[in-house]
Amino acid sequence: MLRWRQHGANLSNSAAEGFVTPESRARHLRWLQAHETMGPQWERDTRLAVERGWVSRWQGRRVLAMSRRECARWAVYRCTLDIAAWSEWIAAAQPLFWSFRWGFLFRSLKQRVSERRRERLWSWWARVRVG
Repeated sequence: MLRWRQHGANLSNSAAEGFVTPESRARHLRWLQAHETMGPQWERDTRLAVERGWVSRWQGRRVLAMSRRECARWAVYRCTLDIAAWSEWIAAAQPLFWSFRWGFLFRSLKQRVSERRRERLWSWWARVRVG
């Protein structure tokens, strides 16, 4: 069995509070930003797998495209919950727009402009991260 301890600095432990305090929400936004910036690591790992012949070039390109879209999703989530500037939200949403993820973008746009929808998204994140 693996034994580990929880501590307050761990970005993954903020969900237990239900994201009701500004501190827990700020910690969750940092967690989203950490996931948003994982793209370069995924690219290095994928390139290594292609170089060593573990996956084909076609599979590598496909995984890279998927990882870029996933990082863009994290960025849109963060910009939506943080109520980032419109220029930042649009820049985060652009990769998803060009990959035809319009349903997600429309839902995120509605959450960006509606306080009630944003609060529902916060409560959704609290359920997903705890459960």
